[in-house]
Amino acid sequence: MTRNITLLVLSVLLPACATRTVPSQASPVPVTVLAGDPCTGPEPMLGNTEESVVRRFGTPRAREMARLPNRHNPSIMDELITLRYDGAVVLLHTIPKYRSSFLSRLELTDPGFDVMPGLRVGMDRKAATAALAMPEAGARAVKECPLEVPPTIEATFEAQLLVRIVWINEPD
Repeated sequence: MTRNITLLVLSVLLPACATRTVPSQASPVPVTVLAGDPCTGPEPMLGNTEESVVRRFGTPRAREMARLPNRHNPSIMDELITLRYDGAVVLLHTIPKYRSSFLSRLELTDPGFDVMPGLRVGMDRKAATAALAMPEAGARAVKECPLEVPPTIEATFEAQLLVRIVWINEPD
C-alpha cells in the first residue's frame, strides 16, 4: 500500500518538476525592471570580472576560455572567458598582462537575471520598445547606443513578450 502511494505521488510530481513555462507561451505578467537607461548596460550591477559575475549570478554550469592575440599588440595574449548559466551567457574579455577586463557580451533569456537597466526578459513589447526609445519593431529590434564606445542591444520578441536580450560591447 505504501509503495502504491509513493508511486502515485511520484507520478504526479515528476512531470510537474520537469515542466518549465517558456516565456513566449506565458501571458504578460508585471515585471519589475531596474530603473535607468538600457545603454548604460549591465556593468554597474554585474561588474566586469569573472569574480563579480559569479558573486551576482552564482557558479556557472559551464566555463570556457579561449586565448587570442590582442588586436592592438599581437604579442600580448588576451583571454575570452564564457560563463554559461541556465538563462544567461556572459562573455568577458580579459587582458591579463594589463590586469584589465571588460564585459563583452551578455545574453539573457530568463527573467531571473535582472541586470539590464530598463529591460527585463518577460516584459511586454510595448514597454521594451519604449525603454529602448525605438518604434515597435518586428520579432527583433536592434539599438546602437549613442556613447563613445557604443554597445548594441538586441531584443527578441515572441507573442508580444521580450524573450531574449543581447548586450554587445566590442570596444577597439
